[in-house]
Amino acid sequence: MKKIFLSYSSKTNKSVEVLFNDLSKFPNCELWIDKKLSGGQQWWDEILTRIRACDIFVLALSQESHDSVACTLEYTYALRLRKHILPVFVGDNVKISQLPSELKTVQFVNYCNPQRNEAIDLFNAITSFPPTEALPDPIPDAPEVPIQSKERSVFLADVTNDLEDERASVKSYLNQYGIYVLPNSCYTLDPTFETTNLRLCTEQDLSECAVFVQLLSGRSEKKPDDSPNGYLQLQYDIARNSGRPLFQWRSPYLDIASIQDQEHQLLVSGDKVRAEGIEEFKRAVKEFVLKPPQVKPLPVKKPANLNALIFVNMASSDRPLAEKVCDELKRQGVGYSRPLASGDPSDMRSDLEVNLLECDGLIVIYGSSTALWVRRQLLECRKMLSKREKPIPAFAIFEGPPEEKSSIECMFPNLQLLDLKKGIDDFHLNKEISAFIDGLEKENA
Repeated sequence: MKKIFLSYSSKTNKSVEVLFNDLSKFPNCELWIDKKLSGGQQWWDEILTRIRACDIFVLALSQESHDSVACTLEYTYALRLRKHILPVFVGDNVKISQLPSELKTVQFVNYCNPQRNEAIDLFNAITSFPPTEALPDPIPDAPEVPIQSKERSVFLADVTNDLEDERASVKSYLNQYGIYVLPNSCYTLDPTFETTNLRLCTEQDLSECAVFVQLLSGRSEKKPDDSPNGYLQLQYDIARNSGRPLFQWRSPYLDIASIQDQEHQLLVSGDKVRAEGIEEFKRAVKEFVLKPPQVKPLPVKKPANLNALIFVNMASSDRPLAEKVCDELKRQGVGYSRPLASGDPSDMRSDLEVNLLECDGLIVIYGSSTALWVRRQLLECRKMLSKREKPIPAFAIFEGPPEEKSSIECMFPNLQLLDLKKGIDDFHLNKEISAFIDGLEKENA
């Protein structure tokens, strides 16, 4: 039985319905479509699992699916997995020239106005595919869940008619990496569009984006009476005044001296304009948008006159997490000790008791260990800590990944919770350990 995955944009639900119904009737075929799933990581994981399992990936092509980042990521992932791809046109508003190069040469079925012949063509296309190849080894990295955010959105400015294909190419390329592009098409394609509307729309869409991208050629557009400098210059001025990063492009073969419009010549020869191949330019924009966030850790505040030793207790499975905590303690000028990794059980037990009696602070690591282990450690610590001459100044549970974990159902007075369940990074690790050290300083003041 052939497994079929149907990728579509929810904005074309009605036009996809006929395609879905016809595919559902094909014998020896199992059809899957994400009708019942909601957004989020779990939803995206299920989609990617279904793509890996499918034999044929049917892409319901419309302008809406072409503009959809989710559809683009689904298609790109299926292509990398060597799945059979069948594009099916469900909207007549898609320009073939705007499609990715891989789709331009692939067999497709026109289902814009499906009749009996189109249904037969669809069936023949489905049944003509040979058996699916084995998945690549290793399997390509899964694309991230397509969640639109300002940091992953790009404003792609209007272009002159000769650059419409290049603009579509940039948009399609960025979408493949989960980067949203606004607006979907050029504002000025609407002949009734006025400068006031262009300015308002540009300012609104640009406010939702992190980067401004503009493609330029030697051709200058018409300059209406209400915009004597032209739309290209207007959008550039709005972006420049916004303070956002600017990425402008022109062909390296463009003869700037031949441009007679002096204002356009100045725009094309600006210091932000990159004269390079379009593929190189696309990669530069992608890498800039997807660069890892540069988060600086909080400045280290050396504890004043604090000669302390922190005992970091953990199960063997959480030793890597404990090492990160110990590295941060050391970086902040605080000593630490950990349980022995091996040895005679009685010696290890004795060492544990000595650490609990002599330490100035205690951190119990709760990462991949069980809630039962943490609970028993806390109760054992309580028993040992009662033998101390002075109460322990600082006592904390350090909760690390994974995020989903059972409650220990146990809490002591003055017990701190250091929460890094969602992930460990320098900034938040510094912040949580600093809070723990602050508590230790107050007790020693």
